[in-house]
Amino acid sequence: MAAVGEIDNGGFDQFFFNTSGDWATDTVTAFVRIGAPSLAQVVKDAISAFPEGGPSRELDTRREQLDSLSPQAQNKLAMQDDRFDSKNPDVDPLINVFVEGHYSELHER
Repeated sequence: MAAVGEIDNGGFDQFFFNTSGDWATDTVTAFVRIGAPSLAQVVKDAISAFPEGGPSRELDTRREQLDSLSPQAQNKLAMQDDRFDSKNPDVDPLINVFVEGHYSELHER
């Protein structure tokens, strides 16, 4: 899952700065679906650092949002980096189990 790599590598700032942030709200759903609700909550909390409506799906707009976050919002985002690290299980086995259980559904797409 690209989100894990982005967040592990550069925190939520990198996740939202790059194109992976286009899918921030979908990432919450994905973590829930693979059985990682604690990670889903951390991503939701990171999203809540943005103004109402959350981060834009449009890259340039989201980068502008990141640049204009208040110091308090920036701190909130940084705190989620630490939470993500402490709650981050090895998601690869979770993804594998999910894919095996939904193979026919995923294969149809």
